[in-house]
Amino acid sequence: MTISLILMYTLRPLADKYNWKYCEFQMTGTDDCFGKVSVLRMSFSLTIFHLIMLIILIPRAECCGAIHDGFWPIKYIIMLAIFVGSWFIPKAFFGVWGHICRVGSIFYLFVQAYFLMNLAYLWNDHLLGIIQGRNGECWAKFLLILVSLISTAGSIVWLVFCYKWFWGCGGINFILILTTIYILWFYVAALLRLFNIVIRDNYTIFVTSMVVPYLVFLCWTTLASNHSQECNDLATSKANTAW
Repeated sequence: MTISLILMYTLRPLADKYNWKYCEFQMTGTDDCFGKVSVLRMSFSLTIFHLIMLIILIPRAECCGAIHDGFWPIKYIIMLAIFVGSWFIPKAFFGVWGHICRVGSIFYLFVQAYFLMNLAYLWNDHLLGIIQGRNGECWAKFLLILVSLISTAGSIVWLVFCYKWFWGCGGINFILILTTIYILWFYVAALLRLFNIVIRDNYTIFVTSMVVPYLVFLCWTTLASNHSQECNDLATSKANTAW
């Protein structure tokens, strides 16, 4: 993405001269959407790069492992070359690619959620293992409590601000309420173990506090990306776009 931002400005004179940029999502009547098409081109370039890597790794030979773990300068050069080459692809293609990404992101979110939960469980099990060990390390208990408190408090504050910033339209209100219900349920499910109701042995407040900030982030980024100025007062805010 850093490469995308840099080349967005260095290649802009060429894009203006040959009219390569694609501005389907334009709202303001200017070419402010130039950055969005740059991200679409980088998304396409990353997809091509990873497909190439997948084909190289399929044989599972010894050299495949070396290629996977090394050759980073060469990989960056290849990535840069693919990205520059993407600017010669007809602009209409990226209108279709944007919709492909929209659909693909649904599957990506499911996979991402799985790995996030798995990571939270691994951290939880590791810290609990240290606490239950011979020495009963106090720092592990402190870390569990501190992370849980900070994460929970930060998520609550962030969610309250989401209500303040975006509440008003039906669809947005539904997303906010649904997110809140899920968050409440996750915490309730973790606290049920106090009443000897165990949903999963290693499902704790710590696991919940690791996942909830991501739920709030997804809620916020959905609402902040709404182009309707009636439902999103921050639709034209540059700070909102940057965040």
